[in-house]
Amino acid sequence: SSVAPGIGKGESYVDTIASRNGALQSSRRVIPLVLRFDFYRIMNGWGGGFGIDLQTYENKLTFADGSEVRISSRAIYYGFTYHLRMGSFYPYFGFGTGSHYARVQELVKIGNVWYASTFFGQATDPLYYKLGVRIPFGSWGVLLTQQAISAPLRAPTEEKDLELGGVSNLIGLYWGF
Repeated sequence: SSVAPGIGKGESYVDTIASRNGALQSSRRVIPLVLRFDFYRIMNGWGGGFGIDLQTYENKLTFADGSEVRISSRAIYYGFTYHLRMGSFYPYFGFGTGSHYARVQELVKIGNVWYASTFFGQATDPLYYKLGVRIPFGSWGVLLTQQAISAPLRAPTEEKDLELGGVSNLIGLYWGF
């Protein structure tokens, strides 16, 4: 929902459209669906490994004059994760990179003319970091994560950056074997 602290480059795409077509009427907030695979080994309470995230979300941005931008985002992130076993909580952190793709459909008014366009793109230099905790109940448990993603996509119609990432708080279930 916001620019990732420390790694986010910000964006100007939505601000450019908002300055021309009126304030953003909808929320930038999305509800991502994330499937994560972590491969790690714990030795003496510490562990390190490799993780892969598959992520998807969709959003529709509506502006004061009725202009719309629809974003359909798909990503694969991979990187290192480090785990600690501390009693009944298992904290972890991770960082990495990946591939973040989006389809953006625009219906915007410029002057008195409506323009419709669709473009597909890949974010340049996506990065992420995450902090979280696992609360185990045997071989499964609850997962709480906060992650920050920087994934700027250059929008060819405005020649401005659209930030596909942001800061998210995730709650989920995990199963270990």
